[in-house]
Parts: sequence; structure tokens; C-alpha cells
Amino acid sequence: MKRIDFKLNNITPAEARKTQYQLLLNPAVYRVFLNGYTKKGYIIFEENKLPQEKLLEMLRIFEPIIISERKTTQEELIESSLSWKNTIGT
Repeated sequence: MKRIDFKLNNITPAEARKTQYQLLLNPAVYRVFLNGYTKKGYIIFEENKLPQEKLLEMLRIFEPIIISERKTTQEELIESSLSWKNTIGT
């Protein structure tokens, strides 16, 4: 799996919600977060099922700028989803 963090120069909150939903319909996409207010987001996906170029083509109208890219595992994805991880440090 791969995680891409990016900045979107040209997106509204309504477009972010709509696009996030459309991306999540793809079975190769595990997690999507698009924030139309801060104009930032990330996508976690299977690159062998959905090439990065095709993914970026879907976001082309929002002028994405990639901030970072990294490989991730299913274990890291599951651990980041656990609620206790987010509250234990507070």
C-alpha cells in the first residue's frame, strides 16, 4: 500500500466531500481524507491495482501538489484506526 499526502490548490468543501466519496467507491482505495477548508488531504491505496498516475489524473482539476509519499502496511493502517491510539496520549 502507498500513502500520498498532498495539497489541493483549487477545491471547495463540497467538491472535497463529493470527490472523497467517489474515490472510496474504488476497491483499491483504503482511506481518503480531503479537506476543502485547509486544501490538504491524503489517500492510502494499492498501487498495483490503481496506478498513482491514474489517481492523480482523477484529482487533476484540483491541481494537486504532492507533499510526501511513503509505503505503508496493513498493520500500520489498522493501528492508526484504533481509537485508543488517539486518546491514550492525552
